Amino acid sequence: MFTNQKLPIKAQRVTPENFKKYGYVIKTNNIPKQAKNNVEANQGTAIKQEHLGVIANTFSSDLTSTLNIHIFNCKARELIINDTRFHCKVMEKHPYSSQVFIPKTFQYVEECYLVIVSLENDNKEDEENVVEAFIFDSESSVIYNNNVWHSPMCNIQPSKEIVSFIVSINEVENGGLLNCVEVESDFYVDL
Repeated sequence: MFTNQKLPIKAQRVTPENFKKYGYVIKTNNIPKQAKNNVEANQGTAIKQEHLGVIANTFSSDLTSTLNIHIFNCKARELIINDTRFHCKVMEKHPYSSQVFIPKTFQYVEECYLVIVSLENDNKEDEENVVEAFIFDSESSVIYNNNVWHSPMCNIQPSKEIVSFIVSINEVENGGLLNCVEVESDFYVDL
C-alpha cells in the first residue's frame, strides 16, 4: 500500500487550504482582529475562536466511545542525507474518529514537525496511494479527519528537543483495530 513510491515525496509548508482534504490546520497564536468565528468570552477578558475544526465520532451507536486526551512527548526523528530526508516506515489511520495534535514547545520553531498523509484508496487494485507531506511550525495544530492515513508524529526541529503534543481522539476501550490500523510503509520524504 505504501511501499512502491518511486521518488521521494517533497514536503511543502502547510496552509489551511492545501491541507483541507485531510483535515484542519489551526494556528494557535493567531488572533484575527475581524473574524466571523471570534467571540468575546470570560466577561471580556478573552477572545474565543469558535468552530476551528471538528473531532468527529463515527463509532457505531452500540459501542461506548470516549473522547480521550493524551500527551505524546516526541523525540526528534532521525533524518538522513544531510538532515533533509525522512524514511517513513509506518502509516496509520483511525477509522472512526478524527484526531487533533496540539504542539507545545518553549519557543517558536519554524520547522517543528512533519505530517505525512494519504486519503483512503477506494481503488482496490494494486494502485499506490497518493501521499503528501507538510511541514508545520510550532504554532500550528493539526486535526486529521477520520480514516485519513498518516505517519506517526515526526519531530524534525533542528534543536532535537522533545516536542510535546496534546492529543484528543475518540476511542473504545480495548478497541484494537477499531481505534487504530497500522501498516508498514517504505518511502522517503524530502524536507
